Amino acid sequence: MKSFLIYVLGFISGVVVTLLLLFIFASVTTSINDENMTFFEQPRECITTKTLMVESVVYNNSAVAVEVEWNANLNTYSRTIGSKEVLLTNDENEYYYDGQVIKTPREKCMKQVGIYKHYSKTLPIVKLMDR
Repeated sequence: MKSFLIYVLGFISGVVVTLLLLFIFASVTTSINDENMTFFEQPRECITTKTLMVESVVYNNSAVAVEVEWNANLNTYSRTIGSKEVLLTNDENEYYYDGQVIKTPREKCMKQVGIYKHYSKTLPIVKLMDR
């Protein structure tokens, strides 16, 4: 009976520690918030980025993405030297996923609408808009 009680208490403490670690991890990974963002009054001009690949989805389903080009030799998209990193906003209820390739349609372009402080660097916040 005593060993069963020790087993149950060990199991319960394991569950509590696991839930605590998950809570801490969730609060650290969702570090994007309004304090990290500065929005402009008017969108800036179109940026030259044509194709982006989502690196990670962050708070409120916004996504950190990087500029990529098609590499025919590797038969895949890849970063190039000097690739831009951006934060894509989620104004159109888009659902992004890691590795997603986002191509800019001809009639639209990516416009910078603000800046986002992401760890040790500052990224432009972009939105797909009409030209």
